[in-house]
Amino acid sequence: MLQAKPSVQLRATSVAATFLAVALSLIAQQAGAVRYVATTGSDAANDCSNSGTPCATIQVAVDAATAGEEIRVAEGTYSGTAVVIVNRSGTNYSYKQVVFIDKALTLRGGYHPTDWATSDPELNITEINAESDGRPVTIVDTVDEVVVLDGFFLTDGDYTGLGNPAGLSNHVCRSRENEDCGGGLFVYDSAFQLLNSEVRGNVSSTVAGDGGGVYLWEARESRIEGTRIADNDGAYSGGGLFVIAQDFPLTIRDTVFLGNTAGRGGGVDLATNINALVRFEDCKLIENMADDNRGGGLYARLTANGLVLDMQRVEVDDNKAWDQGKGVYLDAAGSSTPEASLVNVQFSANNEVDGAPTATEDAVLAIAPRFTSLTVTMAHITAVPNQTPSFLFMRPDDDPGRTLDVTAANVLISGFQNGYAVEEAGSGEATLTHSNTLLYNVVNQHLVVAGTPTLTSIDPVIGDPLLDANYRLQTGSAAIDTGVDVGVTYDIDHGLRPFGSGPDIGMDEFGAIFADDFESGDTAAW
Repeated sequence: MLQAKPSVQLRATSVAATFLAVALSLIAQQAGAVRYVATTGSDAANDCSNSGTPCATIQVAVDAATAGEEIRVAEGTYSGTAVVIVNRSGTNYSYKQVVFIDKALTLRGGYHPTDWATSDPELNITEINAESDGRPVTIVDTVDEVVVLDGFFLTDGDYTGLGNPAGLSNHVCRSRENEDCGGGLFVYDSAFQLLNSEVRGNVSSTVAGDGGGVYLWEARESRIEGTRIADNDGAYSGGGLFVIAQDFPLTIRDTVFLGNTAGRGGGVDLATNINALVRFEDCKLIENMADDNRGGGLYARLTANGLVLDMQRVEVDDNKAWDQGKGVYLDAAGSSTPEASLVNVQFSANNEVDGAPTATEDAVLAIAPRFTSLTVTMAHITAVPNQTPSFLFMRPDDDPGRTLDVTAANVLISGFQNGYAVEEAGSGEATLTHSNTLLYNVVNQHLVVAGTPTLTSIDPVIGDPLLDANYRLQTGSAAIDTGVDVGVTYDIDHGLRPFGSGPDIGMDEFGAIFADDFESGDTAAW
C-alpha cells in the first residue's frame, strides 16, 4: 500500500496553513500599522513606519498612511501651512492648514522620541501651530469614518481671507461670500473625536467669520472630551465652538470653554439646523463673551422634534453678553417643537458687556424661540449672585399657535431682583410651572413684562441656602432635604442624590458620598 500520497497531502496542507497564517499576520499588521513623527526626524525617502527613524512632518505621515492606521507624534512644534485643493463634483474647494486629513486615522500626540509606548500630552506638549497663516487642522469628507485627534495643542490659526471667495456663498464655509471659518479646527462631513487636547489662541477671521476655535459643518456622529478650548475669537459667532447643520449626535464631555469671544455665542454657538442631540456633560463655560449679541457662554438654535439639547452637570460662570442670555440663550426655529433639558447646572457671576443697554428683564438664562415652539425642562439649578436683574427670561414667538413651555424643579435662586421674568408679545403663549424653588434675597418671584402668561409656583421655599465659596451647601441650609424627587440620582459633583430624607434644592446634594469618600461640604478635600 502506497504511503507517499498522504504524506504529500499533509505537507501541502502544512505549507498552505503557513502561507495563510503569514497572510493573516500581514493583514493584521497592516490594519494596526503605526507611523511615527518627531521634530528630530527626516521626511526624505521615509514612510514613517520605523520608530527609530521617524518623519519630521505630520502631513508626510498622514499622506503615507492608509485608512485605519495610527500616527504617533512626539513633543515639539509642527508648523508650515499648505493649500490643498479638493474637487467635489467638478468644483474646487481650497483649504489651508498645517495638517489636512480626508481618511479615517488616529493621530496621537504627547510622545517622547525615546518612548513611543506612552502618551503624556501634558508633559510632552505636541503643538500644531499655523503661525497666523491658515489653520492647524482640517478634516473633510471622511463621512462615517472616524478621525481621532488625541493629545494635541492647536494654536495660532487665522483664517482671514481664506474662506468663501467673492461671489460664492456656502462654499468653503457655510455662510455668505467673503466670510471665513474655523481658526483652529475645521470639520466638514466627517466623524471625529477631539480628545485630551487644547485649542487656544485661534481666530476665524479679523473681518467676518465663525468658529474661532472649532468649526463643525455637517459633522457626523462626533465627540469632544477632556479638552480645553480657550482664548479663541469667532468674529461673528462661536468664539470657542461653532456648529451648523448637525444631523448626527454630538457629545461634549469634561471640556472647558474659557475666555472665548464672538459677536454671538461667545463660548459655543449651535447656530442653526441642529437636528440631532447635542449633549454637554461635566463641562464648564467660563469667562466667554458675546460682545454684540446673545449668549455669553452658549447660544443654541434648536430645529428638530424631541430632545435636542441636554446639559448635565455644567458650570456657567463669569460670562458676558451684550444682549439677553448673559450665560445661556436658547432659541428655536423650523416647523418642529424642540426640547431642551438642563440638570445640575450652576449659573454664577455672569454679567453684561460694559456699556450694553440694560433692562429689568435682562437675565442669566434666556429662553426665547423666535420661529417655532419650544419646551424646556430644568432640575436642580443653582443661580447665585449674577450681575443681572433676573435669573430667567422667557418670551415665546409672536405668531399664533407658538408656545413656550418651561417646567422647573428644585431651582435655587439667590441675589436677583426677579426670579422669573416672562413676556408675551403678539399671539405667542408662555407657560411656566416651577416647584420647590428656593428664593433668597429675591424681590419678585415673578415679573410679567407683557401679556398674560400662565405662571404656577408649587411649594416655594424661602430661606438662606448657606452656600460656601464654591456655591455648595453648608450645614443648616434651607435647601437641604426640601426638594422634590424628579428622578435625578446624582448632583453636579457626581455625588449620590438624594442623601437624607429628600433631595436638596440646587445643583449640590449636601453630604453626598463620592467614589473617593469625600463629602460635598468638604471643600478642603477638593
